[in-house]
Amino acid sequence: MMSASLAHKQVQFSDFYDSISPEEKYDLGKKQWEAMRKIEAEFNSKPMTQFGNVTFSADKWPISNRRGPFTGFNWFNIHRNDTSYYPLVLMLKLCLYHRVEVQKYSATSYERVVGFARTFLPYLKNTRVLFGRENSPIVPAEFVDTETIEKWCKDLVVNGAKDADVWRYWQSLILNGSKTLPPELSFLMFDFKVPWAGVASSGEPLTVEQRYLNKLLGNDATRTSVNSYKPFSAKSIALLIDNAIPIFTNHADSFIEIFETFAMYFPVGKSGKEALKSSDFCVKSYKQKMQEVIEKHQNVLNLFPDSSIPSDVVINDNNTTNLGILWVSDLHRLCVAASVWIILLTTGLRNVDIRKSLLRDCVVPDPEEDLLSYLVTDLIKVSIIDHPIPIPPLTIQAIEFLNKINLAPVHSPCLVTRILGIKQVKSWDFSTGWQLSCALRDFAKAYDIDLLDDLEEEDNQEGVAHRARVTLANWIGTNSALAVLIVKRLFGHTNEIMPDHYLRHNKAVIDEREKIQRQTYEDLSDEVSEAIVDGKFSGGLKRKIVEDLQEVKENLRCKNSSLVGDELRKTLKEHIKNILIKRLSNGESLGLQTPLGFVCMRNPQSTKPAPCSAKSQTQKLKDSEIGKRFMRALQASTLPDLGNCQGPECQHSLLFDNPVTQMLLETFHYYANYLRGVGTFRVNHLDTEAQNFINLYYPPLKDVYPEIEKIVIDGDIQ
Repeated sequence: MMSASLAHKQVQFSDFYDSISPEEKYDLGKKQWEAMRKIEAEFNSKPMTQFGNVTFSADKWPISNRRGPFTGFNWFNIHRNDTSYYPLVLMLKLCLYHRVEVQKYSATSYERVVGFARTFLPYLKNTRVLFGRENSPIVPAEFVDTETIEKWCKDLVVNGAKDADVWRYWQSLILNGSKTLPPELSFLMFDFKVPWAGVASSGEPLTVEQRYLNKLLGNDATRTSVNSYKPFSAKSIALLIDNAIPIFTNHADSFIEIFETFAMYFPVGKSGKEALKSSDFCVKSYKQKMQEVIEKHQNVLNLFPDSSIPSDVVINDNNTTNLGILWVSDLHRLCVAASVWIILLTTGLRNVDIRKSLLRDCVVPDPEEDLLSYLVTDLIKVSIIDHPIPIPPLTIQAIEFLNKINLAPVHSPCLVTRILGIKQVKSWDFSTGWQLSCALRDFAKAYDIDLLDDLEEEDNQEGVAHRARVTLANWIGTNSALAVLIVKRLFGHTNEIMPDHYLRHNKAVIDEREKIQRQTYEDLSDEVSEAIVDGKFSGGLKRKIVEDLQEVKENLRCKNSSLVGDELRKTLKEHIKNILIKRLSNGESLGLQTPLGFVCMRNPQSTKPAPCSAKSQTQKLKDSEIGKRFMRALQASTLPDLGNCQGPECQHSLLFDNPVTQMLLETFHYYANYLRGVGTFRVNHLDTEAQNFINLYYPPLKDVYPEIEKIVIDGDIQ
């Protein structure tokens, strides 16, 4: 039931044209409907390449079956032959056409647009916005504002809404698409600010629409986190690699011969039953040849513990309709899975891209690098065409093997295929992600590999390809010691540099590294801003920071005089943090730890010599007979030499409370106690080392940890 406020709004909508006469209403309605019919007719002549080349006015807009059961858009599910829905459906069609056909967004990203329409359809219909009978005036879309949408969303909450996924279409499809509608259809154009714009992040990777819905739901919110995919364990990956690689390397020829022998008697495009009926098919000859090839390669078949079966079971006189097709099909499926595992772990491709975008001729050598080749494929989800991914020789071998055991007809372009036989398989390719995932799981199962190893009960156990992407991104992206061991086996290199050479352009790796880098910037900025507002920092940068801090405080007070105490501190910290993140992200500050324990905050774009590298650079200029003025004119940057850090003597140095500084503090206490005579032994060079350490670190450490000022050592430090 609609709320009272919405009922009031409905009256306002229905009275929209009460100020004009019936004749004027009729003329306006007729013009609006003529304009809609005219635009529809014009679009009927436009290309519909992404929608199966149907006409624009068709009720069904099909797309290739790229992801699960979704096959296209059925507009009949909205209008149900009721012409009063026509303006709404036309607006949706025009917006979707522009996003997919013109802007080249993936059609699958809008697969729930019909569900979106049906969610808000009752509200639009009751308010008569974009609804009306033929030649009757249409209440324009511009009558819907932020307040209206907010009331609709609150009403949906009252009626049990928990998922706000489809709400995103208001921004991504409707509001963006409205800007592209023809001028004569201005009454179909929505123009408002979505009520969830600017909703703060809750710390979870939820959509802004879901965060807004959760805010409305309060304690009743259930979708408060994203069930993310965890990487496979090192043990699982090691076992997968060890068992998969021999299939398409050492024993590839054996498997190829088995499948080629099978294909001789079951020609491409025919199922087992059809082959039996063909006049040139000889059961006796087939049985003999298959028995021979199976006996010949029995040892290789033992690579699959549960798949190598005696030849007399494969060819059974009492069951000639089987003829081992099921066994061959299962064997082929496991061989395909072995290759796909390696492709997943070296490219980070998605399940759908492996099935639909990976074509037979997908490997392209680098024209300038003999050792480097690329896998070139489309990335469906992000609508990228011919995306190159650097791949190692092992992946090339897996692809070559898949090509050689590909029994599909030439007109079937996919690299990853199955065998058509008695299993009622309707297509050569894996038509759903679930089918490919099952094949990958079955391969692991054949070797008793636990893909759930190291997973907790609440972790997402599905998404085999997704977990492979996360595994690749995490291990390579973090450059962990574990990653190096695995990558050496996958990439066959004797050093740790070549894997990075192959993977540095991989999107999954790039995304993960950017995520790690961003988190590092945020963590550093948070720690530094906390130290600055508390006044517990030091280093050569302190004087500059103190001056800037005072200016920032004055600006904040001018903008908001009510800011005092904790509110001022919180605002000040957030302001400083944002500045630091921006400088680190834009490369305006290094933010690197030096061997002396200070953080180097130098701007690498500076043309002034860095104190730590000035002498060495000056010497290089002298040796090269290059003038300083000439170098300055070229704006040549002088990068710091962190190994020669000058500590508090450098105007770019910063010291604040962090694990490294705490280690310095512990060392300071040790040396201080030693010099006060607590130590049992006195060693001359240790005395000098201790005094030098204290002389260097006492002033900056005193700023960060004021309590050490109470320590007095031999009268040297007061």
